[in-house]
Amino acid sequence: DGIPSNVILDKTLTGIGATYTEIHTKRNSIIIEPNVPVIVSKCAKHKDCLAVYSETTSSQIKRYLENKDIKYKKILTTPEGFKKIRKAAGNSYSQIQRTYFCLFDECEKLTQDCDYRAAITQPVYDFFEFKEKAFVSATPLNVSHPEFENQNFIRLKVEPLFDYRKNLHLIVTNSYERTVREEVERLKDSPCVCIFLNSVTGINALVNSLKMKKESRIYCSEDGVKKLKECGFDNAVSSISYPLAKYNIFTSRFYSAVDIELNVKPDVLILTNLNQALHTTVDPFTEAIQIQGRFRTKFEDGQTYNSLTHITNTRDLEVLSNAEVTQIVDEYTITYQSIMQRYESATDEARKKGLKQQLKNICEDYLLDEQMNIDHFAIDNKYNEERVKRYYLTGKDLREAYEATNIFDITYELRQET
Repeated sequence: DGIPSNVILDKTLTGIGATYTEIHTKRNSIIIEPNVPVIVSKCAKHKDCLAVYSETTSSQIKRYLENKDIKYKKILTTPEGFKKIRKAAGNSYSQIQRTYFCLFDECEKLTQDCDYRAAITQPVYDFFEFKEKAFVSATPLNVSHPEFENQNFIRLKVEPLFDYRKNLHLIVTNSYERTVREEVERLKDSPCVCIFLNSVTGINALVNSLKMKKESRIYCSEDGVKKLKECGFDNAVSSISYPLAKYNIFTSRFYSAVDIELNVKPDVLILTNLNQALHTTVDPFTEAIQIQGRFRTKFEDGQTYNSLTHITNTRDLEVLSNAEVTQIVDEYTITYQSIMQRYESATDEARKKGLKQQLKNICEDYLLDEQMNIDHFAIDNKYNEERVKRYYLTGKDLREAYEATNIFDITYELRQET
């Protein structure tokens, strides 16, 4: 009967068909996906689905909703595209919320991305107003939004009955560039190398230092494509295209949800360079699991890739404890409530404008949602950010985090230059 309502479905494994199931379940559905490449890929495979993103018009959505030849409507949308559906539906939107199932796929992205992509939480109010809805991911994070408790959400976890652990070679080094060069050299005879590095600047440096420009393709956002083209790259694209190159480099836009289907077995490198950018960290509990799950073609040995390696350096980062984050959040909350009381009692528009600006000055922008309420996913983001930073203080911390996922069998190597 499909995914049940009011659940956070923890799939444990990527690629077990939760989204596929919803697409084929006999009911109308709106499926919220984190990024455009996922939507384009899935709609290409399922012709009766509608893809909603920046290029989709309100009239296209309206025609689709009114198309009687499609018995069960399946709309796949980005979070930012959701408001287009509401607008196109017009007076029938309340009926959609009563009769459509709303599925938020790769739901951890709400928490992970809202600090630099505030619009990702735009559909949250709408989501909770659907009669039937669910969160789903192989790597869901804990959530603090009160509506989950108010609406009696439960967490359902899939427990595989077979050994699903994956081998991962973790290399912690104090010589990042040299180690990356050594590992890429080791893979020179691989038919396909897939590199995951969340830094356009880092990708630029990597490709130039290893002189792999002619043999590489870079997959990143549209903004990343523009930046790389300004640096002389004509091999950067914003969606998956086949055949893949010898060396393929992916930013975090492609860490989850996207299916990579190959006819050759790739070698996979995850790169973290803390000397260059903190946002190159990879969370063992979410992003690392998602990355290895992108590869969908099973070969004769039952594997989807040859090798999986994470190369990283470590740093003495400034990390807050959970208690310290709580203190910061409490202070934001006290200040927010005080100003909001004044805002709500103010009758002068100029005064309201000034108080609203105070809120923006005191609270980081992404802590407040579009309705000027505190964004609970933004608060979760603060705890999550510090949690991941803790893993990168020492190699031992990161190894223990990987081991605690119960997904990976770790081969740990400390490669240090004296």
